[in-house]
Amino acid sequence: MGKLISVIAALLCFVSAQTNWELVGFENENVKCIAQHPQDTSIMLISIADSIYRSADGGYSWSFVTRFWGLPVNCLTFDPLYGDTVFALIGNGSYGDGIYRSTDAGYTWDILAWFLYPLCMTIPGFPYPFMLVGCDSSGIFKSEDCGNSWESWNDGLTDLHIYALDYCSPFDSFPIFYAGTAQGLFYKSWDGWIQANGIPTDLRVSSVSHQIISNLGFAAVTGGSWSDGIYKSTDYGQNWQVVDWWIYASCVVMNRMWSSPWDTLSVFAGDSGLGIKRSTDCGATWNEVNTGLGNLYINSLSFHPEDTLRLFAATQGGLYRYDYEPGINEDITSLRGAEIEVPLSILRAGEPILVKCNNIKGSVEIKIIDAVGRKVRIDKITENTTLLKPLKRKGIYFIIFENDEYYCNKKIIVID
Repeated sequence: MGKLISVIAALLCFVSAQTNWELVGFENENVKCIAQHPQDTSIMLISIADSIYRSADGGYSWSFVTRFWGLPVNCLTFDPLYGDTVFALIGNGSYGDGIYRSTDAGYTWDILAWFLYPLCMTIPGFPYPFMLVGCDSSGIFKSEDCGNSWESWNDGLTDLHIYALDYCSPFDSFPIFYAGTAQGLFYKSWDGWIQANGIPTDLRVSSVSHQIISNLGFAAVTGGSWSDGIYKSTDYGQNWQVVDWWIYASCVVMNRMWSSPWDTLSVFAGDSGLGIKRSTDCGATWNEVNTGLGNLYINSLSFHPEDTLRLFAATQGGLYRYDYEPGINEDITSLRGAEIEVPLSILRAGEPILVKCNNIKGSVEIKIIDAVGRKVRIDKITENTTLLKPLKRKGIYFIIFENDEYYCNKKIIVID
């Protein structure tokens, strides 16, 4: 019992204290890009110059995988459906440039196709196996067979220098794609590429992050001008407006799986020299979050697609992980005679969640969210005592009761 209390005390100290960036590897090295396995959170890949490194424990230890003969690794992307398949874009304008594929989660690699200066790619997952690769000077190429064959897809593009690709799938139909170029941003569905409004056409769009099923998206615009900054769209990428002026903004990332505009919305943006900013109100206001960050030159940011507590930053001085503050009121509140209680604040993964309720008529719908607002699931509780299904992954969660008569926020911590 004493040992358990010590563990709990240590965990509570960790939760309250670790609210900043922590160096997790490669101090003083220029980390270019990050890829996280879509199903197995223990597997990660990063690139430094011409080399790829692999972690099998969530980023705490690393092993060298391969080197590409002096050619830089520009992008790493896991297949969203078949997580052990991962792609690497290699090159800086030589005859050795191309896309490589690994089918064993990054251990071994084979050339898939030759491209000149490939910089970015996106794989929507539907229609599968559709994928795009963006190149500097030759535009966009698409494949509809897992990358075995490719064709140019540049209809409507007025600039072929591609720096960022993303997509959204809001209507259960063919995705809307986004291309950040040296001269603004373009969007495309089945028709040709169309220049988006609101982003200067003489500046580079270095990063795009769009919510998968809604109209919300963000872009980082850079070029060393007073128009640099973070831009936002609320109409599926057709029109954009600046939400924060920031010279040399380099990247932006959001939790792309937001299921509701009422969730707590977190967006992170990086800069080449000024560090990282965070918005928790859908981009309306931004605050620097540089505590613990040993290098302010940010190359890329990576959210895990399933576990949004896993946010990493690739900097010119190492790889960093962000530790979240809880950020939500955890007090138990009783309104209109209703008494709703979650007795245990700390649970083990796989342990049912006990909820006690009195004076509740019928049932109350509750929502379980993680620490950054991603909805995990919805449950229903009734009067007396309810055992909710366990949470299988460790982390910080909030049980939210919301309707006209009852309101309660309760934080729980799930440990191994």
